[in-house]
Amino acid sequence: MLRKIYNIVQKILLGYTLYLFLLPVITPYMKKAMPLIWQCQYTKITGKPCPFEGMTSDFKDIIQHGLNKEITNNLLSIPVFVFLIFEVFWRIFLMWYLKRADIDRAKKIIIFDVFIHLVFLIYIIFLISTFWSF
Repeated sequence: MLRKIYNIVQKILLGYTLYLFLLPVITPYMKKAMPLIWQCQYTKITGKPCPFEGMTSDFKDIIQHGLNKEITNNLLSIPVFVFLIFEVFWRIFLMWYLKRADIDRAKKIIIFDVFIHLVFLIYIIFLISTFWSF
């Protein structure tokens, strides 16, 4: 049962990660189709710049030009982009591995998975709190 539920979680996270890579492609069309919805809700509500502002255009620059072009919109763009690449391969590996692993090994890998994501989350929170004015 644990394996089945976690496999569903894997597919959802993989789909969401792939969506984030497609975001630079679909954003111009979505802005035209739904201009009131397709905007940063944080900025809309608070009137303050969002800590993730500019990431979509940075992702587009990274995808088109690699790291040859200077990434200037958001300090978080490169670490998040690298993490998303890792995430795609990690999710595919976990879906393959957990089909074959015994339940004890599966529990350990799930705990490790949660741990590395908590470490990354703490890193992002640190970057936001250090370089972004509230």
